[in-house]
Amino acid sequence: MRHNKFTADLHKTRGKRYATRRANKLHKKNLTGNFFIRTCNFEMIDKQSDVRVYGSLDNDEALETEEQAREWYDATVNVTRGAGIAVQLFTSDNKIVAESLSLYPEMPEGTTAVSVGDELFQRIMESIRRCGKGFSYSKHGQRREIQLYDGEPREFHAGLPLRPIFNMKDLAERKDDWLAGVGKESHLYPFLKVAKEKGMNYDVAYTYAFAEFHASQGRAREVVPECHRPLANCACCHKRESWETRFKTCNACKMVLYCCKECQEADWPNHKTFCKQNRNTTEISDVVD
Repeated sequence: MRHNKFTADLHKTRGKRYATRRANKLHKKNLTGNFFIRTCNFEMIDKQSDVRVYGSLDNDEALETEEQAREWYDATVNVTRGAGIAVQLFTSDNKIVAESLSLYPEMPEGTTAVSVGDELFQRIMESIRRCGKGFSYSKHGQRREIQLYDGEPREFHAGLPLRPIFNMKDLAERKDDWLAGVGKESHLYPFLKVAKEKGMNYDVAYTYAFAEFHASQGRAREVVPECHRPLANCACCHKRESWETRFKTCNACKMVLYCCKECQEADWPNHKTFCKQNRNTTEISDVVD
């Protein structure tokens, strides 16, 4: 089996761009057939890595025909079912032929998507129209690049399309049936179900659900106004922000929060490298997945 683990953090001493170029060269070198299979899990998504299979598992022959490629794709899906692994079948020119984005172990079939608020969704789409791609961040601070694929926004992972991006407002248009648009595999589903039983509308229900979810994870139930993320700490002195006082992000990378200018200046020697690697991003979000 010819496969390689693609990661953007290989050879850290030479930089991320060198690792990306190296990964692309390896991909072109190993892609001798007309199809390839890509697998990844949540850990790989955070590290921007994946595993790509270029040949059949029994005789290492290149995947030349779609019938042969689908046979090995189906075999891979069956083997990884319930393990929280996404499987995609691509053509040699990076077009999706089939996919099973079952990233949650309790969801053997289906598609895992990323839902964002309407304001962020519009900002991302504007960024895509302006420069071809947009960015958002997960609650773990992991950068997500978003581009259009077949006219729809998708998270791009290791250079290939992965999860679709949905506008949470679209669910609100279902009115009383908005819960039907939320997958039962979602971590928020149990809390949204309780909110609906209490008679809450879409907007109030999501605010409630996010707060209860954070509480279930041992974090503060309180949320910062106008967003769903838990209260943050200053990256320098670790002081916790309050409902009344929101901390400001670094103006360059927009990822790290500080309580005051003095803390930002004091933390600059530690923050400098990270900041330069994450500048010039066009969009950020408070919660993505």
